[in-house]
Parts: sequence; structure tokens; C-alpha cells
Amino acid sequence: MTTIGDIGNRIHAFEVFGDYFAFVPSTMDLFGLSRSSYLQLKNGLEKDRTLIEGYEYVSIEIAELRALAKAPESRYREVAIVDEVTLCMFLTHACNLSCEYCFDDSARRKYGNSSLQLDNAFKTIEDILNQKDNMNVWFFGGEPLLEFHKIKRIVAYCQDKVKENPRKKIGYMITTNGLLLNTEIVNFLERYNFAVTLSMDDCDKEDETIGKNNADLLQMLIPRQERIMLTLRPTVTRDRFRNTRDMFWRFRKKGVKNVLICPAFDKECKASLSQEDAKLFMKQLQKIIGEVIASGNREDIQAFMLLSDYFFHIKNKIIREQHCGAGKYIFALDVDGQYYPCQRYASKELKAISEIKCSPSSSSIVCRECWAYPLCGGNSCSFNKDIKIKDNRGFCFLNKSMIELACWAYSKVMDQGLL
Repeated sequence: MTTIGDIGNRIHAFEVFGDYFAFVPSTMDLFGLSRSSYLQLKNGLEKDRTLIEGYEYVSIEIAELRALAKAPESRYREVAIVDEVTLCMFLTHACNLSCEYCFDDSARRKYGNSSLQLDNAFKTIEDILNQKDNMNVWFFGGEPLLEFHKIKRIVAYCQDKVKENPRKKIGYMITTNGLLLNTEIVNFLERYNFAVTLSMDDCDKEDETIGKNNADLLQMLIPRQERIMLTLRPTVTRDRFRNTRDMFWRFRKKGVKNVLICPAFDKECKASLSQEDAKLFMKQLQKIIGEVIASGNREDIQAFMLLSDYFFHIKNKIIREQHCGAGKYIFALDVDGQYYPCQRYASKELKAISEIKCSPSSSSIVCRECWAYPLCGGNSCSFNKDIKIKDNRGFCFLNKSMIELACWAYSKVMDQGLL
């Protein structure tokens, strides 16, 4: 891994599975390199940090890269998602599990079994619809299904708003551990086309990742994926990451279309991955990605959701202006009626805001000078404030390695015409 600089423009040269690449952050361009050019670039950079100026021999590949990196104008474009706002509603901080990696622990201790008042929910939805035509209501917790009766009331209120003004579009999302899912709830989720994220407590055991009736629930949910956008989200902790590959393929064989593998990184969590754990976890991801690409199956590629977002940004040359939309197009409503830039701000009580404005300026990010920034965005604003990213080498290593893997996978997918 070699990173170089020249008046703020950078080239990142790297190797993945015997293939060689150069990524130019200032233009969001990805190039395949011959081995000789890669070695020449690497050796030249070690000799001279100014893009090998004065180096005796410069290949055509490297000369083109140097010219591109020195270009005065960037060719990427930023995304300004202002047409759609997502409101994350904490219905309650209570939960029927006590996962050691959960970032909502401190809020749970503070609020106990308190729940969101419907009047606050209705008022916030109305305020957003007065500003925007499109919004998503994201039911969160704690375990939101403990307040399923309120979910039904809120959805009914939203449906009435859409009937009053057909220009308004409202989508529904929920993050749940799945323990309370039953036929009535699943039918409701399907009726209103919910995006359902199942956050799992255990990714080691074949049929206990979602709850007591896991096998039956999967059989209930999987056939409905045309109307329920189902994502299985296993949180990988330091005692579970070694089975990541088996877990991914197990769910693919069951017919799950989207699997989002999320490693635990939080300074307060003993189960979080260390830097050494992150390296071993990365080997699991490498195996999955290698097998996904080798399969030549579009559905397998799309199912591995850690790749899909990077593919979008590389293909369209769209920089991640920040890792998430906190305070820009994502907001959170806590059980006490307070507004926050996102759910993590609410759980950590980092910074409440007085009102929801749907197009505020971007938050500053502490790692804009990193080569990976255009595809990483510096992680989320709250994550930076919470763990101080400069001290979290495991996360940075994992993110950069994942970007390199995504670049390699993107080149293979494009070569095979699978994207």
C-alpha cells in the first residue's frame, strides 16, 4: 500500500489478489496497472515524494496518472440529496435483548421503558412534509416492535397525509431484532412495502440468529421480498467474526437477497474488533468477495451489500461528501421529543438540535486528507465524535482495505459485464 501527495492531489497504488491498481482521489478514476508500472511507481515514490519528478524512466501509464493527478479541476461530483428526508423515530429505548455491542445502552439506562408520544411523531412528520414532498419514516429503538400499536397509528397518519396531497410520498423502514415478528406484523410490513433490517444478535448458530422461530420467520419473509425489502444485518463482534464467510453463504442459500455485514467498532464496547481482529476479519471478507466474483452471479454480487455502495460511487464518480446524511437528510426524533442529527447522536446524547431543517450545511470531517476520503467520507459525524477516529486504527484499516477490495471487484464485474 503506497500513498503519495502532490499539492493536495494524490495517487493511491495498491495490489489485490495479484492485480495492480492506481486510484486518483481528485478525479475518482481507477486504473489497472501492469506489474512493472506498479513496481516502478512504488519504487519511484519511495525515492521521491513528488510524483517521481526527476525519476530516470517514466512509463506511459505513470505519465498519464501524473498528468491526471495534477489536473487543476476535479472531475467528480458531490451528491446533494435534498429531495428525500429520513426521519429516524425512537419509539422506545426498551429492548427484549441486551446485546453487548448495542450503542443504545446509555439511552436505555436513562429513559427506561419510556416511549415516544404520538403527538410528537405527528408534529414532526407534518413539519418535514411542509418542507419536502418525499420522506422516509424509520422506526427504531430499542426494539420498535414493542410499540407496534404506535407504528400502526403513525403509518395510518402518514397514509392520511398522502391522501390529502398525492404529491407527497412516504416510505417506511424498520430496524428490529425480529423476536416479536408474527403473521400479523409481517402482513402489515408487506402491505406498506416496508424496508426491513433484521439486526442479529448471533451469527454462529444455524437457526437462532433472529429468534426462537427463526426458520419459520425466514420462510415467511423470504417469499415476500418483492414487497418487503429485507436486509439481514449481522453485527460481527470479536468472538464471532471467524464465521463471517459461512454465515454469508448460509443466508444466500436460504434465499436472502441482501446481507449487510457490520463489524462492531465502539470504544465503550468490549466486543468491538481490535486492529488485529480487523485484519483477520478482512481475510473473511476477501474470501467472500473472491467467491462472489468467481460465481459470476449478479444476485450474489448484489447481495453482498458492502460492495454495492462503493460500486455506485466509483461508477458514477460521486464523492461521499460525508459518510452518512446526519443533519443533512437524516434526522432523529427521540422519545422525549428532542431532535438530533441522527440516531447515534440521540443514543449518545451528543448534540440535540432545535429544529429540523432539511438542507443544512455539511459537517466538517476530520480525515479529508486521506486518499480514501472520496469513497469513505470520513465515516459518520457522530462516529468521529464518539470514538475519535484517529485512535481507531482497526476501523480505518478495515475501511481502506474494503475500498481496495471494492475497486478490485468493480474492475472484475465490469470486465465480465455483470454491472
